[in-house]
Amino acid sequence: MSQTAIQSKVVSGVGWSSFSSIINYVLLFTRTFILVRFLAPEDFGVMALSLLLVTVMKQFSHIGLESAIIQEDEVNKRTINTVWTVSIVRGFLFFGLINIFSPFYASFFDEPELITILTILSFAAIFNGFKNSYVVSTEKELRFDVLFKLTVITNLVEFITTIVLAIMYVDAMALAVGYVVGSITGLILSFALIERKPRFVFNRYEFFKLFKFGKWVFGSGILIFLILNIDTTVIGKVLGVAMLGYYQIAFRLGNFAATDIVLTFSKSIYPSFSLVKDDLAILKGYFFTTILIISAVILPIMVIVGFYAESFVTNFIGQNWTQIILPLKILIIFGLIRSFASVCGYVFWAVGKPKIPANISLAQLLLISIIILPLTNEYGIAGTALAVTIPLAITSIISFYFVSVELKANLKDFLEYLLSPFLSVVFLLVTIFVMKLQFEYIDSTLWFVVNAIFLMLIYSLYLFVFDYFGNKKISNIVKTIIDHRAMHKSS
Repeated sequence: MSQTAIQSKVVSGVGWSSFSSIINYVLLFTRTFILVRFLAPEDFGVMALSLLLVTVMKQFSHIGLESAIIQEDEVNKRTINTVWTVSIVRGFLFFGLINIFSPFYASFFDEPELITILTILSFAAIFNGFKNSYVVSTEKELRFDVLFKLTVITNLVEFITTIVLAIMYVDAMALAVGYVVGSITGLILSFALIERKPRFVFNRYEFFKLFKFGKWVFGSGILIFLILNIDTTVIGKVLGVAMLGYYQIAFRLGNFAATDIVLTFSKSIYPSFSLVKDDLAILKGYFFTTILIISAVILPIMVIVGFYAESFVTNFIGQNWTQIILPLKILIIFGLIRSFASVCGYVFWAVGKPKIPANISLAQLLLISIIILPLTNEYGIAGTALAVTIPLAITSIISFYFVSVELKANLKDFLEYLLSPFLSVVFLLVTIFVMKLQFEYIDSTLWFVVNAIFLMLIYSLYLFVFDYFGNKKISNIVKTIIDHRAMHKSS
């Protein structure tokens, strides 16, 4: 594939992924704002504990074969069939294990309701297991128009189902049923939207070829899972499901940048990196361009939410949720750091060195394990937020160092790409500081929205000025996208 063709696919993939991220973000926030008015913190806590066990089983059964497919240069029918066969077997195994362990799990947390919720959620394992494995091949080929339909329709169906059931029954069961309905929708769409169909055939050679790479993705995934869920376990056991419910909402809002924007965006990042892995200069350009886009889009949003957290929570979430304000501020920092650090992992995967992020994640997990209990006991859920944020900040520095070595990047490269958005954020902070001297607290939803829009416009002006008189990196990205769309229409 020529470099022009690759660039065209990457630009198209970035466009579709960005559009998908925006829609997912809107659905997430709307869903959260509606649900907190019908469900209690305990409901969110019970669902968080239920999904924790589901995720444990899923993570320990996910051996990285899908990630290996994207990294492989050649993928054939035997490869896809093998992955699908393993996925189906894994789904049924997963279903059985959840139902076996759920009574013991519920007893550990002293929450009998977990058994019913977990029984419902266990069916999602089977539906997810049968999902068309050519979805991964579609990612590899950067056909994000298809993936856009699959993701958005699935999320929309889950959104509607959950909201309707929550309003009708005012119970955590709505979250569980919505999750399963989303799994069923994803399964149906994976076969309806993708022409190629896998078959139930296992090839030992293909399995071990993929597992050679996948084992490190598997190990890294286990570590990342533990890192992202050790807080849920500690809060659920030490502080109870009500405080866990508060923490889950704070974590969700503070991490939407990392989860609902960057991780959706990453569906194009990793395959794009893999396509150019043999050309270090192009890979370095893709890496810094990705960091630039994340900086330009996410930084101002999270800065505004962080500095107006009190007004944001009381106006959008409700007076009953003010306990999330302090942990939300801390977790916004966590989400921002995670957004940038996650891109480093895709570089290591693309160049075939998944061992590096696995080792870095291990160090992060050890640091969290040492400090999480003392900080949680001393400061509650704010202490838990600190316990996951501090180790991430330390290990992210290490990740960027190794990426710099791998890509032969230096401080000049970072400044060339990132100076404009960071200067714009600095000026945005000054603007916020001046405005808060006049309006410390915003007491209505309308004025919060007006204030946020005004600040985003001011930030956009700063960004335009610094980019125009700087290296014009953002202008060039916009021009490339416009040229691609014009070329696409003409063809």
